[in-house]
Amino acid sequence: MTRKEEIETAAKERCLGSSHTAARKRREFVAGAQWADRTMIERACDWLEENVCNVYNYRGEEITVGFVEQFKTAMEL
Repeated sequence: MTRKEEIETAAKERCLGSSHTAARKRREFVAGAQWADRTMIERACDWLEENVCNVYNYRGEEITVGFVEQFKTAMEL
């Protein structure tokens, strides 16, 4: 299950009903969860940029350059 599917499922479970109010609450839940995810990914990337000096792959090759972007891309899926 993708993160998007997880959020949508959680919204449906927490905001039951078919009224306009329930639909609005589901949209607000999804928006809040997406905002929280973006915020935490940004904080994690900031921390990595400040604290990770050298990152190596399984062959011992340095892959520091681009690591934070690869991490961010993986977390956004």
